[in-house]
Amino acid sequence: MKQRWRQVSARTLLTVLVALYFVGLTAYLVVFGGWTTPDIYLPGLFVIALVLGRGAVFIADWAPFLGLLLAYESLRSASDGLNKHVDWTMLAHIDRVIGMGQDPVIQLQAWFYRPGIDPLNIAVALGYLGHFVIPVATAYFLWLRDRRGYWEFAGAMLLVSFLGFATFLAFPAAPPWMIAQHGVLPDVSRVIQDTLGRVVEPGVVQTTWEHVGSNEVAPFPSLHAAWPMLVALTLWARMPGSRWRFAPFAYPLFMGFAVVYAGEHYAIDVLGGYAYAFVVWQGLRRGIAWARLRKARPAHVRMAETSQTATDA
Repeated sequence: MKQRWRQVSARTLLTVLVALYFVGLTAYLVVFGGWTTPDIYLPGLFVIALVLGRGAVFIADWAPFLGLLLAYESLRSASDGLNKHVDWTMLAHIDRVIGMGQDPVIQLQAWFYRPGIDPLNIAVALGYLGHFVIPVATAYFLWLRDRRGYWEFAGAMLLVSFLGFATFLAFPAAPPWMIAQHGVLPDVSRVIQDTLGRVVEPGVVQTTWEHVGSNEVAPFPSLHAAWPMLVALTLWARMPGSRWRFAPFAYPLFMGFAVVYAGEHYAIDVLGGYAYAFVVWQGLRRGIAWARLRKARPAHVRMAETSQTATDA
């Protein structure tokens, strides 16, 4: 009993320390104008893995994940130069249908937006900065406890990301703030840029935004909605019977609200992000379950099925 208590205490302490690392480094980056990309968190995570005696495993597991994630970011940043046929109206028209004749972006800003350092604006900006932080933190906590769960989550993230890139390439579109600048929508405030410009060192936000590798004509689907939905679905699946099982869905719901309110995405982008995440998550779960079931069958049964398939062909 005492040994088990020590194991639980050690696991809890590790969880708290890792959480403090993510929170502390994120706060530092926000205050001093850095950008919360995965590479900045990597050295500290590697040190923790070394202390746990899992340094080599960390490199083997995380190098492919972060390498492919970096490849996605590079492709996403370049895709606007590969297809210059940008759509300016379709998503806005769909949004107007969703809003029953009203533009959701315009309505949310009319209801809630207050210029300056407003608590809602700060919460939205911080949520936006957490785009990489929370999924990577989720992946790391999974990796510490369940490598198989880590790979399932990492695979889902990568698959959603590359499907998103394919969509960005095939259907580049102007986001709400951009079409507002061209008179397609009434004035749309860029809440996140405006807020960060007031709370971090002047000039740093614009410089960081320019060099982080962005694509301004890639709103659909919103990965700011898709990645949080993957986090929520993953946590939900790992909490059967818990009274808090549905609590993780507050995260993608808030982020969906945040990116529309901030003028960065349309409502249809958010719904599309949710759909991409659910389809990928569900598809992977079913595929993995099928593969495990097939692997568990005796070898002679698998050989018989293969022979029957070849005969039918």
